[in-house]
Amino acid sequence: MDVRTIRSISEIFRTNTDCCSQIATYPPHKNQTNLQNYWVDQVRDLPAVQINTPKEEQRHCAIANIAVDGMSPNELSTYFYEKHRIFTVAINRKSVKGVRVTPHLYTSIQDLDAFVKAIKAIGS
Repeated sequence: MDVRTIRSISEIFRTNTDCCSQIATYPPHKNQTNLQNYWVDQVRDLPAVQINTPKEEQRHCAIANIAVDGMSPNELSTYFYEKHRIFTVAINRKSVKGVRVTPHLYTSIQDLDAFVKAIKAIGS
């Protein structure tokens, strides 16, 4: 490795660090937490729906895990993707069974409304 390569790697690292620092000045986790609360609060009390994520914001940020009675995690993930083009990740462990849902920085309220509608279609 020559000095130019090291300098290039150093520059990339510095640039990425600067970028992360700028993002950190706005708390994206707060926005993501609000997005998570937005949809979870609308489906938490549905009879066939289980939210496997604590209510305390400091314990979840944006991530939530949801299960629906009568559906395996794989079936639920497949349903969301094939019927609604909503990507989730099936989690099928002893300790938790459901799908992981993680809103992104660019997830809109309209996206979450569509997700809530999809959950209500099978979880009511």
